Amino acid sequence: MLEARNAAIKQTILSTAMLAIMMLVFYASANRTDIPQSWFLFSVIFVYFVASTIVLNKYNPELLIQRLKIRRKGSKTWDEVLVRASNLTALLIMPAVAGLDVGGVPVVEPRSAIRYRGRHFPNCLFGGH
Repeated sequence: MLEARNAAIKQTILSTAMLAIMMLVFYASANRTDIPQSWFLFSVIFVYFVASTIVLNKYNPELLIQRLKIRRKGSKTWDEVLVRASNLTALLIMPAVAGLDVGGVPVVEPRSAIRYRGRHFPNCLFGGH
């Protein structure tokens, strides 16, 4: 029981640190913090992290303990690499690109700039000109 409680505390601290890193990367790349939608999103993510930790601690504490292990028993090396790469993408790259986009630096061209044989791309799918 004590191990599950410690795991829940550790998971909450880890999730909060991950969220803080995501926020730092996002707001640094956006170069501003006056974005209400982002504050709402990060609040929802925080509530989700805490709620999922509470539910896991109550209904399946063994899974919570297992998820906190860095190297899981029986996992393949390629799977560990893939998990780390996807975690880094979600933690650093996605917030950085979103922050650049919100901060006024266009990451991709607007849709109106994408043309297909002289027609705007979305309209060519529906037969428009």
